[in-house]
Amino acid sequence: MNAIILKVPLKGINGFYHTYLDQDLIYINDDLTDEEQIIVCAHELGHMVLHHDIDSVFLDSPLVEPGTIELEANAFALQLLQGNLNLSNDIPLIDWNMDNFALRRRVIFELHD
Repeated sequence: MNAIILKVPLKGINGFYHTYLDQDLIYINDDLTDEEQIIVCAHELGHMVLHHDIDSVFLDSPLVEPGTIELEANAFALQLLQGNLNLSNDIPLIDWNMDNFALRRRVIFELHD
């Protein structure tokens, strides 16, 4: 998808998506585990695909109450990591966090496969 993924130190933020000069950039907190980085990357890909037209930086932080845009990115990540992504259908809103069992099980399986 031609996004540049940057693993950088981020204080209190898991990651965010940003565009600069028509280049998609995904920033991921390098203090996260490999599993968490995959989940955050999938979430930020959701912003890239679903919210590309919105000129804003989306923060993935445990301190931020998820709004509709965050829930859509969460749902995208869940479907992507479960291998069920179908962009022709409406993506249901799913409230989850890093402790979501289905996501963690899928990512752990992928990392150890």
